[in-house]
Amino acid sequence: MIGGNMSFSTELKEEISKSEKLSNKENVKYELMGYLMSSNISEEKNKIKFSTENEYNINRFARLLSNCGIETYNINIQGKLFVITCPKMKIQIDNLTREQLKNIVRGAYLGSGSINNPENTYHLEISVRKKDYADIIVEGLSSFDIKSNVIEKNKDLDILKFDYALVERNGSTKNIIEEFDSQDVMSGHDFIKRNSIPWSSWLCAYRRLFLLENNILFRENVRFEDADYIINCIRIANRIQYAAIVVYNYIMYDSQTTKIRCEKNKIVNFFEQSDRIKEIAYKEQDKDVSNCIMRHHFFMYKMNILRYWWRLSYKDRKELLVTYQPMLPCKDKLVSFIGRYPRLFFMVSTIVKPLLPGLRYVYLKIKDRKSSLL
Repeated sequence: MIGGNMSFSTELKEEISKSEKLSNKENVKYELMGYLMSSNISEEKNKIKFSTENEYNINRFARLLSNCGIETYNINIQGKLFVITCPKMKIQIDNLTREQLKNIVRGAYLGSGSINNPENTYHLEISVRKKDYADIIVEGLSSFDIKSNVIEKNKDLDILKFDYALVERNGSTKNIIEEFDSQDVMSGHDFIKRNSIPWSSWLCAYRRLFLLENNILFRENVRFEDADYIINCIRIANRIQYAAIVVYNYIMYDSQTTKIRCEKNKIVNFFEQSDRIKEIAYKEQDKDVSNCIMRHHFFMYKMNILRYWWRLSYKDRKELLVTYQPMLPCKDKLVSFIGRYPRLFFMVSTIVKPLLPGLRYVYLKIKDRKSSLL
């Protein structure tokens, strides 16, 4: 019986995994072969690793190994994944019978397949590591009169970066953001060194297993967590690529959470975000990458001071300046001055603050006058 809260595909896999059908050594051998073809297999010298989110699936794989006389394997947990490591095995793909193909398809589906509930719409997908393996799956499905085709995917990408457009509330496009000119595949470290780091997590698409294997999660119960999340993802990624396509429309509203105004909690959240970026820079061992991330921290800290901090009360400004210190040394003169002489900066800013509304008024008048002359 398939139902409940789990997906149709997950429950189907669980039912298959818990079914015995392991007495026939020939069937066991070819089901294991199907697992070994799946895209959730990675190779390391003389070893292979199979990764899955489901305990029942890792247990099925272990039982297949044992029934094939392979006892030298170990299971561990990495983030949210169960990972089993065992010796590398040869995959036989010549002169396969219909029964052998059936068992291969079952193993490959359990290893990295998905299927929709046929009551809604029928779609079966099995992801494998090589084109030859995909051809075998197609042959196996064809033997049961199931039509299928092979689609090649760039499964090796950890992150795909794309463009977005700023859109007015009436639907008109205000601006299309195109940030990078290189569409080469590169490491996360190279990406950080060559490009400006994106601020928002929705500017990228992520390989699910990449996030699970590295246990990359959003921080809970905090605001503005996008910036440190995306920096951490890119820093860890082995393969990242930019595609010059607009995938996301960012619609501007007056009541967005990113419009800070004078709300103390939101301004504190921004300073906390700056501190989290500083922590990531501390952890990074590559000095050049660490410096790039640190510049992100300096920019965020300076923006917080100039845009938001001065709007707070005397008490709140003093508290924030003591609690959140920028990292030194810093080439930015203002941030460096604040870090070295926080009390002096606080005194000067307290004297200047009453003059700011008047200065802003004069600035806007001059700006309006120039616009009218044009």
